[in-house]
Amino acid sequence: MHLAQDDRAVLENALRIASETNKEVFVFDVSRMTDKLKAMKRGVKKTPSTIINGKRCEGAEEILKVSHSISSKPNV
Repeated sequence: MHLAQDDRAVLENALRIASETNKEVFVFDVSRMTDKLKAMKRGVKKTPSTIINGKRCEGAEEILKVSHSISSKPNV
């Protein structure tokens, strides 16, 4: 699968955070109609998109900013 550099960075951060927090990561290939419909059903309107701590984040810059702030928090 070919991903743009920004999309790859977002996916790598999402996978790292999911691993650290025991959460699931869902990836949808919106170039395929079935995945596009699944993403739309979950409220995805723009790619890349993630939901982190219940907050929808859209666009690579916003996602990376939020994911970095999560990973910089100390474990309690």
